[in-house]
Parts: sequence; structure tokens; C-alpha cells
Amino acid sequence: MVTRKEKKAAYDHARVAAKREQKAVYDKEYGKLHRSEKNAYALEWYRKHPEEVRNTRLMRTFKLTAAEWDVKLAAQDRKCAICKTDVPAGRGTWHTDHDHACCAGIKSCGKCVRGLLCRHCNSALGHLQDSPELLRAAAIYIEEWRLRHGKRIGDATS
Repeated sequence: MVTRKEKKAAYDHARVAAKREQKAVYDKEYGKLHRSEKNAYALEWYRKHPEEVRNTRLMRTFKLTAAEWDVKLAAQDRKCAICKTDVPAGRGTWHTDHDHACCAGIKSCGKCVRGLLCRHCNSALGHLQDSPELLRAAAIYIEEWRLRHGKRIGDATS
């Protein structure tokens, strides 16, 4: 036999679940109606709190604190780990390179972060699938073409 206390608990549980569902529907509708206001508020918050946004993004994506990231950049003499440029290009930010064999996708465990790269070097590694063999093959391809066409190996103007 079901006691009065058990009936009340079941009723309360169903009532709370129904209220939760109603609130979810309301929140969704409110979000649709006030999307531009919410977006403007979020954008303003991001502009007012750039360091907090940076810290959160670095921790979520690479498991690095901003201080650890800054130490990595300083250790590279504030230059790209590959081409040694001091201009990151693109949107003006350095790209955090990690080993995709360890952590596929854009997130990293933090232990496989290799260094900080300019946009061009980061894109090149990505297009060549982080493969040393493909990188060597690309270098040989360019060097052989330059030799056949009388260009010097160190000449950047091809």
C-alpha cells in the first residue's frame, strides 16, 4: 500500500518536473525574443573582461593558464617557433600548436602543447597533417624546383 507521504513525494516530483519543463520552454522563447539584447550584453561583457575571457579560453582549450602561455611565448623570444617572425599575422594572435596525435581536434590535454606559431606556420602544419614526412617532401619539392630553375635555395622570392 502506498502511503500518503509517498504519494505526496511522487506528486511533488511530477510537479517539479513539469515546472522545470515549463521554465525551459519559457527560457527558450525568451532567448528567441531577446537574442539581440543577450548578444549585445555578452559582447559588452567580453570587451570589459578580456583577461578573464583569455584565461578561460586557454584553460578550456589547452589546459594552460595565461601565465604558463606567456612563459612559453617568452621562451620563444616572442617569435614563431618555426619561422621566427615576431608578427603573428591573421587576427594578430599567436596560435597554440599541439600534437594532434595525442589530442585530436582543437582541445588539448596541455601536455602535448608544442609551441606558439604564427598563422602561416600553424596553417602549414595543419594542411600537411602534422606529418614530418610530408614536411620533408614539401621542402625537397621546393628545393628541387629552385635548383632546376636556377634559383638559390635561400632565396625567398620564387
